[in-house]
Amino acid sequence: PASIGPVNSDHNPAGANLEQSVTRGKRAIAYAVRETPNRVVLLGYSLGALVVSQFLEDLAAAEGYTRDCHVLYAAFVSNPRRAVELGLPGYGIAGEHGNYGRVPTYEVARADDGITCCPAGSPLRRLADVVVMAKRPQRVDVNWLRDPIGAIRAYSLASQLVTGYLTGRHSTAYIRDGDLDRLAGVINEVGR
Repeated sequence: PASIGPVNSDHNPAGANLEQSVTRGKRAIAYAVRETPNRVVLLGYSLGALVVSQFLEDLAAAEGYTRDCHVLYAAFVSNPRRAVELGLPGYGIAGEHGNYGRVPTYEVARADDGITCCPAGSPLRRLADVVVMAKRPQRVDVNWLRDPIGAIRAYSLASQLVTGYLTGRHSTAYIRDGDLDRLAGVINEVGR
């Protein structure tokens, strides 16, 4: 349903929560993968990337609903569970993804997109924990008494990332700055 509670295309205050959206999305992927006679490449953006990530983790763990599912590779744009990688700060705001098994993956992430490049210990992680109903809250390293300058920096960066989110760093910047074109080039090259 592409819904996180009241945040949904229908503006329904009783919309599906994140866990319901992810569960429905994973099951829809499994059904579509089994039903197609074609080779499968999965692509997910933001919440869709979270769904694909969790589907691939379940596929690697041989969860029952993934039976007879075969995925050639997957690609992510602004994955909220992006793992730490060289050259980019932080990792996904909802933590890092688990094991994808043998499925090769490709990612596009922007350093100025707080959804996929959230600093470790950022106060934004508390917000993500509430949204994803985390069973194990992420560590937030902000201590006003011990390190007031560090706390000011952490909240200042969190504010910049929220502003970036609201002004297109999580959406249109990927198109405008050619990130999606570069990912398409990789996908086309791999698909040959």
